[in-house]
Amino acid sequence: MRVTSRSRLWPYYRGVRVKRHQTVAFCVDEGNVMQHMLITVRYRVAGNHAHFRHDMSKAAAMIAELPGLAWKIWGFDQDRGAGVSAYLFESEPAARAFLAGPVLERLRNRPDVTEVTFDIAPVDRGLSAITGATRALAAVPTGAAITPAGAPA
Repeated sequence: MRVTSRSRLWPYYRGVRVKRHQTVAFCVDEGNVMQHMLITVRYRVAGNHAHFRHDMSKAAAMIAELPGLAWKIWGFDQDRGAGVSAYLFESEPAARAFLAGPVLERLRNRPDVTEVTFDIAPVDRGLSAITGATRALAAVPTGAAITPAGAPA
């Protein structure tokens, strides 16, 4: 669907403020907007952080292939031994499958990892667009782009 500056949908489309020449991405499933899901995982690492990072570099390739995963961002504070990861999934079923799958189970079963917790929430597209996440959401493989007239396709 093309939203133009002359459209009655301009400058809003489904509650997202759209600027001229801005692309806003939505996942579309049978005419309905699918909900991107954000998962954050927090954990503590005791012991050798270099060994943990080495092991995670091997696991990263497997994680990158998770069905429905758009991206994952890794964070680790070595001084506190605190890790946090953010995952963006293209749909709730993909996010729920990840939570029930082997990745978190393997993390929980590591002897050097404790306090594994997670949060899951639908992405608020309107607030995310305001804070610059439009391109990150556009990276989701099943996203259908809405391109304002005159914007590069």
